[in-house]
Formats: sequence, structure tokens, C-alpha cells
Amino acid sequence: MPKSFDLFGFLTVILSSSSLLLALGQGHNWGWDSAKVVSLLVGGSIMLVLFIWRELTAKTPLLNLRIFRNGRYTLNLFIANILTISLYSGTFLTPVFLQRIQNVSAIDTGLILLPASLAMALVMPIVGKLYSVVGPRWLMAVGIVLLTIGTLTLSWLSIDVSHGYILFWMVVRNLGIALVMMPSSNAGMELVPRELSGHASAIMNWTRNVFGSFAIAIFTTLLATRSAHHGTAMALAGDKDVAHIGVMAFTMSVNDVYLIATFIAVAALPLALFVRQIKIKPSAETANAERASA
Repeated sequence: MPKSFDLFGFLTVILSSSSLLLALGQGHNWGWDSAKVVSLLVGGSIMLVLFIWRELTAKTPLLNLRIFRNGRYTLNLFIANILTISLYSGTFLTPVFLQRIQNVSAIDTGLILLPASLAMALVMPIVGKLYSVVGPRWLMAVGIVLLTIGTLTLSWLSIDVSHGYILFWMVVRNLGIALVMMPSSNAGMELVPRELSGHASAIMNWTRNVFGSFAIAIFTTLLATRSAHHGTAMALAGDKDVAHIGVMAFTMSVNDVYLIATFIAVAALPLALFVRQIKIKPSAETANAERASA
């Protein structure tokens, strides 16, 4: 346990995360060159630099950033965070599309998305058993391919797309996520020293939450920006039906964001191929216990 609480590190990480998140989330509404957005971006960046400096110099850091010297941990953390951004596209965009464009109720939206969650929950135990057999590389590679295909096909939505189409490809996406997230976490933690395992786990959870929040903020901004762009283009093309313009522009913007999320997921594939399987040797205590039970 740490001897003292790193209050400075705690304050700087909170201020940096909240400032950058607010700037990214409100940049479209306030204007990217507005004083508020620029101040938040600059202030948040300064706080982030101070946080990193503090954690690298403090005797009892809030989060020991020296764990990033572990290349295997850093690589898998990077992969997990890339895929977290792509993951949140489906979590955010699909319910919004169903309720806003197809006027689906909140309950029915949940029922449409439920099979994807159940599929992921059912596959997780199987992934755990396969991990020790085939290793993380191929599980993650197949998972990224499934996530990429599922996200790409959801970038082809139309106003009257069937719920079965959305349900099927959301299941494919979640199967891909199940094949990636657990192996990336396990592979990242395998070579972390025991004394740093708490910090490593905390950093992994923190970065996933931060990148998930950033993804929602960025996707919200992209959705509004692309919707305005498509709406303007349709109006200039001669479409006078305001309601039709609104529905079509929003659907096209959803497709744009899904396409961006597809490229983000693809970026993780070559990185996953560098994650090799590690044969963990049992400790002396484990070996002695096994011999005693034999």
C-alpha cells in the first residue's frame, strides 16, 4: 500500500481528463477556435504534462507510469484502447439511429441489441479456454477482423434497414470484441512484475474509461458536423423537403462515423500480429504444490 496519497497527481489527472473531454465534446457547439475550447485544450494539455511529470518523479505515485517500459504491456494496452474507440461507435450510434430515424422505443432498442450482448457473454468463457491453447495473437487477429467487418457493414445503413440486419452485424461485432478484449488484457499483464500489477491494472482500466469517454465525445461531434455537411449539400442540390433532409443527413452521418470507426479498428490488426504467446513457467511454490498433490 502507498505510504501517502498523491493528491497532486489526482488533481492533475482529473483536471486534464475533464478539460480535454469537455473541449472535444463541445468543440462543435462552441467553435473549435473559440476562447473556451482553446483554453480547455491548452489547460488540459498542461495538466496532462504535469500529471505525467508528477507520476515519474513521485516516490508514491498515484499511477506508476514506469510500467510503460514493459513493451508487451504497452503494446496490448495500445491495442485495447484503439478497439475501445471503435467499440463505442456501436454502443453509441446504433441506439441513436434506431430511436431517432426508425422511431424505435427504448425497450425495443434494448431487445434488438440484447442478442449481441448475450453472444459476447457466452463466448467469453470459450475464449478463456482457447487462450492457453492458441495464444493471444490469432484470437485477437480474428476478433479484429470480425469487429472490422461488423462495423463496416453498419456503415451501409439506410432509413428502412431491417432490424435483423442490425442485430446480425452487432452480434458479429460483439463476437469480435469478445475475442480481443480478454486476450489483450491477459497478454498485457503476463510479464508485469507482481509489485506493479496493481498499477498496471489501474492504468488499463483508467485508459479504457478515458478513451471510451473521448470516443463518445468525438463521435458526437463528428455526427453533428457530418450531419450539417450532408444537410447543406442536399439543400444546395435542390431538395426542399426539410424533414427528408434531416433524416437522410443524419443517416449518412451515422454511416460516416461507422466508416471512421472501421478504419480505427483496422489500425489494430498489424499490432496484434506482434503479440506472441508466452509460456509462463510455474513458480517454485506452485511446482512444489503440484509434486505434493501427485
